[in-house]
Amino acid sequence: MGARRDYFNRMNKPTVLQIHYLEELGGLDSKQRKRGAVSIVAERCGVNHAAVSRFFKRCHEAGYIDDRNRLTEDGEEWLTYYTGMIERVRRYLKDTKIPEDAMERSVCAMVEDMDDFVLNEILDNNSRMQKRIMRTTYQEIPRSKSPLNGLIDRGTYQVGFRVLKLARGSSQVVNGLSMADAGFEKPAILKVNNRGIFVELTVKELVAKSRINGFMMHGHLTSLKYERDGELFSAQIRRGKVLIPLDACEHEIRENGAVTGMIAVTLACSVGRIHMPESAAMLVFWL
Repeated sequence: MGARRDYFNRMNKPTVLQIHYLEELGGLDSKQRKRGAVSIVAERCGVNHAAVSRFFKRCHEAGYIDDRNRLTEDGEEWLTYYTGMIERVRRYLKDTKIPEDAMERSVCAMVEDMDDFVLNEILDNNSRMQKRIMRTTYQEIPRSKSPLNGLIDRGTYQVGFRVLKLARGSSQVVNGLSMADAGFEKPAILKVNNRGIFVELTVKELVAKSRINGFMMHGHLTSLKYERDGELFSAQIRRGKVLIPLDACEHEIRENGAVTGMIAVTLACSVGRIHMPESAAMLVFWL
């Protein structure tokens, strides 16, 4: 990206608001893109027509938007790079306890004003520090101390589940079905053995339509994290299987004997060569 002609006068670096222009453009249907795309995007973003028009003209010149106002392959990669950076900056600021009312202002300052190399070094270093406090599961996880121990016979049981998307900035409110729900085989398995009780998920290829250009995308889960007793665990994916100890989940036994539970997770996946930013979700299961 840095080798491209400097169409944006700052090493191809857009503002956060300009990135939002392209996200809005990607959400338009073909008729809207053909007629009135600039006006629609300007209205949704609360800016004047000229600002969007000038930026889209530069995107056309850079080869990021084609004559039908669709993002090209280069444009989609360029947009994914910056939307991913914005999400990484938000996570970094949350880790450093930046107040919520200063979040967006701080995101803009870092993304727009800092050199990309320096910013990525800061973000990468923060990721390395976070990994140091994580523990890898599977062989190293403690034995499960679930209250269900002794109540369920040893063996394997089929478990229904859904992965729900969390509303931004909330650990409680769910907001529809997460795209990650399609990345696991159904049903899941409840495993009861000498080590405890675990929910086992089987990873499968994730297929979804790009909201940028409508193309079908293929990817797979690359990481799943969850919290247990105040510690952050990174669930190891082995042979396409992910294990989560049941006592890390909130669960209950109902009067009819049915077991239900849930746990907040953070997931990341890859689409082709692109690594998508992590997203928060709620895993809900029932037996």
